[in-house]
Amino acid sequence: MTEAGTSPSSELLRSLQLLRSADPEDRKRAIRFLSTVQDDPRVLQVLEHLYEKDPDAGVRQLAWRAIQLTDPSVPAPVQRQAAPAPAPAPPSRTAPPAPPRMMRAGREHWVWREPFLLNPSNAPLVEQERERRARRRKVGRWTFLIGALLLLLMAVMWGVLIPFWGRWFDYEWNGVNVPGVVQERIQAGEDDYRVRYRYTVNNADYEAEQRVTREEFDRLSEGAPITAIVLPDDPGTPWLAANTPEGWLRNWLTALVAALTLVALLLMLSAILRRRRALRIEAPAILTGQLLTCEGAVDDDGDFKVRVSFRFRAPSGQTLTGQARQIRNDLRARPLPPAGAPVAIYYRNDRSYRML
Repeated sequence: MTEAGTSPSSELLRSLQLLRSADPEDRKRAIRFLSTVQDDPRVLQVLEHLYEKDPDAGVRQLAWRAIQLTDPSVPAPVQRQAAPAPAPAPPSRTAPPAPPRMMRAGREHWVWREPFLLNPSNAPLVEQERERRARRRKVGRWTFLIGALLLLLMAVMWGVLIPFWGRWFDYEWNGVNVPGVVQERIQAGEDDYRVRYRYTVNNADYEAEQRVTREEFDRLSEGAPITAIVLPDDPGTPWLAANTPEGWLRNWLTALVAALTLVALLLMLSAILRRRRALRIEAPAILTGQLLTCEGAVDDDGDFKVRVSFRFRAPSGQTLTGQARQIRNDLRARPLPPAGAPVAIYYRNDRSYRML
């Protein structure tokens, strides 16, 4: 930064020259450089002038963001309007901010639905903040809904798998191994391989048939010994001690359902964290407050000046108040907002805030 009294750098001179360019992009490049040298009060005056007078909305918004680094105590005024306009101006590419939407609540009372902006040029910033919060809430709701539906589906799957695992554990813990002999190998389909075998329990002969994998089917042969597992109270329902498609499918489905259950829990946890982050206010931020008073009067220069007082609840929990004023010639013939109307507050800390 060039010290006061010394000659400015070539980059600073080039930026000041770009401010006179008719191209809004040139003026934006100049603002980006000047935002790094705002310790010079003359630079701040240039930025405030651009915020007030520049015809391009994007340039004004970029200048406003640069001014925030220095935290001005009052919002920059909007451009003064001429007293009575002789004829309506032709439509321009950048339309002026629309007036706040109101809803009639009786014959003589108005209820303000949108925040009253002391400086209408701040409307894009308020709308961006609103869209950002709505987007976070929407993503959080959908994430939670998907996680809840997936968890419900996994609960159904666990209800199907648990009986299979219960049966398997029953055979593992309470079953008795008995010898048997393969009687016949049967290929009932392309991937349907079965083994019919005979086994003896308490001098009683039993026959059973069970599906096996292709590897077990090729390994076994008629007359080959085989081991069956039976329950003492139900010897007629054996479980073949061999590789079976049911066992492979049970293990594979269990791993898949466990993984999807973990995904569902992570989705729900992410949704909860997103909601908390959306509700948490981190400075700098745009908060919603309430209007306490709003008065308008014509000053000595013939401009309609609006004076307001407001309050809002800070993230620290304290209720803070403030006052502001602004030239608003567009409100001469329109009703002023009543006490209690919502307002937008740019908040940095409990000592630095202002009404937009």
